[in-house]
Amino acid sequence: MIPENVQKIGHFVAVAKAKSLSQAARDLGISQPALTASIRKLEAALGFELFDREHGFHLTAMGAELLTRAESAIHHLRDLEREVVLLRSGVLGEIRTACGPTVADAFVGQAVGRLLKSRPDVKVKVHVGHFEEMPKLLRDRSIDFFIADYSRIEREADLEILPMAPQEILFFCRAGHPLAGREVGLEEFFSYPHAGPGLPAWAKAWLEKHRPPDAPAKELHVECSHHALLKSVVANSDAISGATRPLIHAELDDGRFALIRLKAEKMHNQAGIVWLKGRPPSPAGRMLIEELQRLAGEVG
Repeated sequence: MIPENVQKIGHFVAVAKAKSLSQAARDLGISQPALTASIRKLEAALGFELFDREHGFHLTAMGAELLTRAESAIHHLRDLEREVVLLRSGVLGEIRTACGPTVADAFVGQAVGRLLKSRPDVKVKVHVGHFEEMPKLLRDRSIDFFIADYSRIEREADLEILPMAPQEILFFCRAGHPLAGREVGLEEFFSYPHAGPGLPAWAKAWLEKHRPPDAPAKELHVECSHHALLKSVVANSDAISGATRPLIHAELDDGRFALIRLKAEKMHNQAGIVWLKGRPPSPAGRMLIEELQRLAGEVG
């Protein structure tokens, strides 16, 4: 029964996700009558109904149980197809990865460039977005791995995390700023506006630990994930910010920015490479990961 019903199970999953027969038919590119017939045949083969049709296309209890198992089975089939394609092609294959704007600007572009220089036959797709969407993209098999701060997902049982070398967060300001290039105490440091991307847990913990009780603000004055915008804010105001060296090396080298030597323990990030357990990256993916680790070690 199982082989001839694999396609029908795929149809069932599509209807369950869309919660609409017509929408699922459009998504699958088949006619609605053909999809209806496929679902009816699957129910007949299984011996129970999958949908409560009296109240729209809501899953029955048995349908909900099957959906969990069906999605897992489909993911495994797609993984198998991926491996077969790689074996048949005899090439390194395609890399599908994702990262946040900070990691994209600091490492990923340079790492991809280094990989393509040595292996121009590799195809790379990089999605730059918000961290919140990355675990879902990974579990949906839309990407093979992602690079991001991993502090919020350390306890996710289905994820494998490879930490990268921690990067020091350097505090910087515009050239000519009152804090530029000198040792600064915490009271003075927190008396100026702060700009930066959204703060992960380790950054918030550092700030809470070092912020004086009478500091004027407990959050960032300017929050934005676009680093070019943040650097423009710093260049045109007395705001200060923090970043890893790769993000600001050009401005430091040409004298537009200056470092602030804060009299406090250093802050380090917590970035890593994440993939699904039991679904390790392809040979091409492993090569990109090696480049990322190499770059992180060079500037850590």
